[in-house]
Amino acid sequence: MYESAIEALQNNNHVLAMELLQEAMNLHVVKEQMELDIDDELMVCDYFKDMGIGFELPFPPSVNHTWMRGKGNQLYSCAKVKDFHKLAYARICTAKTFFNSIEFPIKGRLRVVITLNEKDKRSRDLDNYSKSALDACTKNGLWEDDSQIDELIIRRGAINKENPNVFIHIEGMTHV
Repeated sequence: MYESAIEALQNNNHVLAMELLQEAMNLHVVKEQMELDIDDELMVCDYFKDMGIGFELPFPPSVNHTWMRGKGNQLYSCAKVKDFHKLAYARICTAKTFFNSIEFPIKGRLRVVITLNEKDKRSRDLDNYSKSALDACTKNGLWEDDSQIDELIIRRGAINKENPNVFIHIEGMTHV
């Protein structure tokens, strides 16, 4: 799969290359486990320096279910959020290993595109799901703070009954 992505890059098919690399990422294929020659590895590093990074997280809980009230009106984080953060931690660690040419936490101004691939066609407010995903990225050291995000795009993706997820694409902003 990785070799196909290199070939797509060499043919200037960046969309296919990104899809293949994302698929490799989703399968938890880590660059260090593959046999690469140095020129191929440098090409991938340059590609991501210019195009950003992308990775998949499990579908996040809604912000409406993030905090619950307990005894004495005390706020606590619900179990769904805690479970999401545990799964997100593993995926973000894998992403940081895969994109090892990038220094984490990412510094500077950012553009983030979040694509929600839902499990069904139910009506959902997209913005209710971005907060948990962004918080997981901050908590796990992907960037210093989500206040670095100058442009945030949240969009609905495909229906994915077997594996509902959120795909996050991060780029550096060059205008700031």
